[in-house]
Amino acid sequence: MTADVDAQARREYLHLLDTVPLGILSLDPQGKVLYANPALVSIMDLPSIESAQEINWPSFRPFVDAGIDRDIRQCLKSGNTICSEHPYISAQGKSLYLQFCLTPMHGEQGSVGVVQVIVEDITEQKLIEKVLEEYQLRFEDQTSELNKLSHAIEQSANMVVITDLEGHIEYVNPKFVEVTGYSQEEVLGKNPRILKSGEQTEEFYRELWQTITSGKQWHGEFHNKRKDGTFYWEQSSIAPIFNSLGRMTHFIAIKEDITDRKQAEAMLHRLNERLQTLHEIDQSVLAAQLPDTIAIAAIHRIRRLIPCQRVMVLAVGEEADVKMLAAASADQVSSMPDASLYQEMFARPPLGSGFVQGCEDLAALGQRSPLQEALFQVGMRSYVAVPLFIQSELVGTLNLESTQPKAFTPGHITIAIEVAASLAVAIRQARLYERAQQEIADRMKAEAAMRKYTVELEARNAELDAFAHTVAHDLKNPVTSMVGYADVLRKNYAALPGAMHEEFLQVIARSARKMAAIIDELLLLSSVRGMKEVDIQPLEMGRIVAEARGRLLHLIEEHEGEISLPHDWPVALGYGPWVEAVWTNYISNALKYGGRPPKVELGAMVQEDGWIRFWVRDNGPGLSIEEQARLFTPFERLHQVRAEGHGLGLSIVQRIVKRLGGQVGVDSNGTPGEGSTFYFTLPALRTA
Repeated sequence: MTADVDAQARREYLHLLDTVPLGILSLDPQGKVLYANPALVSIMDLPSIESAQEINWPSFRPFVDAGIDRDIRQCLKSGNTICSEHPYISAQGKSLYLQFCLTPMHGEQGSVGVVQVIVEDITEQKLIEKVLEEYQLRFEDQTSELNKLSHAIEQSANMVVITDLEGHIEYVNPKFVEVTGYSQEEVLGKNPRILKSGEQTEEFYRELWQTITSGKQWHGEFHNKRKDGTFYWEQSSIAPIFNSLGRMTHFIAIKEDITDRKQAEAMLHRLNERLQTLHEIDQSVLAAQLPDTIAIAAIHRIRRLIPCQRVMVLAVGEEADVKMLAAASADQVSSMPDASLYQEMFARPPLGSGFVQGCEDLAALGQRSPLQEALFQVGMRSYVAVPLFIQSELVGTLNLESTQPKAFTPGHITIAIEVAASLAVAIRQARLYERAQQEIADRMKAEAAMRKYTVELEARNAELDAFAHTVAHDLKNPVTSMVGYADVLRKNYAALPGAMHEEFLQVIARSARKMAAIIDELLLLSSVRGMKEVDIQPLEMGRIVAEARGRLLHLIEEHEGEISLPHDWPVALGYGPWVEAVWTNYISNALKYGGRPPKVELGAMVQEDGWIRFWVRDNGPGLSIEEQARLFTPFERLHQVRAEGHGLGLSIVQRIVKRLGGQVGVDSNGTPGEGSTFYFTLPALRTA
């Protein structure tokens, strides 16, 4: 019965060993397999139980590579249980991580008779442990980074704000509390709009919100308000925060307090503007511009440096009258006052003593002067007048006016004094420049007048030389004839027949008339040159022509000339005696140099330009181009051999008509028999 029970128990034990998921291997001290279960074959990646039983495990290559053979020898030697973990690569190349537990089984004499090996596949467990270890390391690293980041944020010199997607504040760092004056408890759950100063537009915030909600980063500046109501500048960078799934969860804002920088920039800008203003005024000094130009450049610059609604530069004239050199005003100020309104400033002592004059608050004055009342009525509440001095002489003021009381700080007044000093130098330089320019202009004008007078004098001297030559030449012939014929008559009067007496007397008479004509023309030339004012009147041209014909009757009879006249004459403006001399000269030349017998035609034509062209046409041989070019020049005479006239005629005609505003000329094609047409123009009488 007992044997049956033992057999049953053995079968059950073997069945248990065959079904257990752990690999079981029994080895004798020589390494021979006593037992191997199916789980061992599976775990060790062996072909079968039979193959497992044939292996000499202490020298089995995978065991040796894994170091298990050393554990077996140690177990046999020490007789102690040994547990170890080894990476294992099967003969087929399968990579595992196995746990071995070697238990010695002692025999009757106390020596190890069997080594029981239990093998467990812990590959998955090792992988999990490795992953957990990596996660642990990563977690520790992240925790360290977060601790450092948290510490950095807490100690950051910049403000840090974290909000949810609705803009509600979830975190602010200590720097935020320091700058804004709000505690963390006061702002948590609030919107950052509690800092708004009202200076940024709604469009500004709308663009910011659209940028960050679209997943982009926004950079910009805010002019915000602290809890105590004071303002500060901050430079912000706002960005969205995404989780591991790429979903937006929060917004973070890094803000830097740049108030000191903005103030420094504003101060630097004001300093640059100040230096630029002084530089421009200095440039005006070097350029010696007009005082008005210098003043305009100064006031447009000074308005950028000093807050004022009106700025002007006033100047005091030589007769103590006040003149406004330049002025500018803001849009809300409708007009500029009259400069005389500021006369009272120059009568008060402070300005003349070099002190600034003004008022901090016109509304606070119990009694205002006329100037102060006028300024108050147009909305001004404070003003400053800085004197302009040139060599200790008060020459003007730089005036600043504001609609705000106490608008001008000591710094503003210092700037105004500096500008006024440069402005005074510039105005003085400009005045000296103007005076020098005027002196230069007067000198140049005098030199031009002197040159013109010199040219005229030279022309007159040349003309006088020609005049003397003409007079000497043209008077000499008739005088010689008169003297010669008179001497013959005186000496031989009784011996000469009566007909010769008559002929000699006619020669003497012609010579006398020629002399008289020359003298008349010389007197006429003298009157043309000497008369300053010419009495221009409407002309009775028919009467004037008749007078001229009367003076030439002897020539008409002598040359048996024929003169044709129009039925009527248009009315022209001129000086009668001079126009008569022109007709006389033209008709005389036509009779002398016309055809034989001469046929002379007189006429007039009203031109479209409002001038009348009077003309004398002869039937002579005509004039060539070269001859026409020599006409109307001083004392020029054609046909020197046969000419009966003298050189003064056409020169006088040209002078007369030019003094009357007209022109002279001649038309001739040089064809014999077709003659020449001499003309002159006079302005026509305008009628209603």
